[in-house]
Amino acid sequence: MRILFCDPLNTQNLFRTFVGYLRKEGIDCMVISPERLPYFLPFNNPVKYLRMLKELLDYAEGFGLIVCSGLSPMWFRFLKKPFIFYNYGSDLDQIPVQGWSGQPTKFNTVQRITHFLIKHAQASALRKASVVVLVPYQIEAARKLGLKRLHFLPAIIDTELFKPRDKEHEGLVFSHPTRQVWTDRTLSDCKGNDKVFRAFARFLTFKEAKLIAVEKGWDLEASKSLVKELGISDHVEWIAPVSREELSKLYNKSDIVLDQFEGGILSLIPIEAMACGTPVISYVKEATELFYPEMPPIINVKTEDDILHGMLTVKPDNKGRKWVEKYCSPEAAIPKYIELFNKY
Repeated sequence: MRILFCDPLNTQNLFRTFVGYLRKEGIDCMVISPERLPYFLPFNNPVKYLRMLKELLDYAEGFGLIVCSGLSPMWFRFLKKPFIFYNYGSDLDQIPVQGWSGQPTKFNTVQRITHFLIKHAQASALRKASVVVLVPYQIEAARKLGLKRLHFLPAIIDTELFKPRDKEHEGLVFSHPTRQVWTDRTLSDCKGNDKVFRAFARFLTFKEAKLIAVEKGWDLEASKSLVKELGISDHVEWIAPVSREELSKLYNKSDIVLDQFEGGILSLIPIEAMACGTPVISYVKEATELFYPEMPPIINVKTEDDILHGMLTVKPDNKGRKWVEKYCSPEAAIPKYIELFNKY
């Protein structure tokens, strides 16, 4: 069976990683080139859109299974063959609920109509998927959409790239490589970054330390203003988004990695950091226990007070690395992907 991976925007690199591992197992698969995809909305240029859509579907006929994400389920629902929806977050949390994802803003009438159409098209397409691959925190959202064919697949971590290395000793270092999204607590991708900065400011009354944060997310300026307001600018280092290789180095130079403290998401950041042997403080919902046989060995907290307590008391160990090897290494995870794909 040939497998086609397709996503308009967010997971191309992730899908290429999957394909690399699957090909080593002898599976015929590929990621479709973004140039083949009809990104724009139908009424912007309906003739071109329909031509590209027909070419895409004709091309996809040569594959036995489609694995897609983003808005692409709206295209593949027209094929008489199985397709698996592998979501990256907002394409399940937000798009089929409100018709758009990302930073909240004011919309004009045309945009509101567009969002209405996208919302219903995406929700309807997801119900036609052979299976929807989701993560623990999305169970409630999936049920509200009427999705019944649900499945969980563990993250696949390159444990050769993300592994413990000798730390560069430069004093106590915290890292927070998470997008800055926190001013609207109602968003499904709210990270609660302000709690990190407030807890870190209080930590500095006990010990000297540095916090490394990444410059990304629509609340970046709000975060920088908060850092200045808290009087900790000299202790916070802002860096540009980095490559996977540089991210591994960042985890290894950190004494503690802090992720998000609002949505309860077990994202790649805690798993990659654990693979590097670095302690993690983050908030993960209890629903994760339904998917992994055991909860990840992180400091699982949500409030500013508890984050501070974790920063003051956490100690390094190798439990995180062992957990990743057991559940998220290629050797552990890839067979689960193959088992699912073979069903179709």
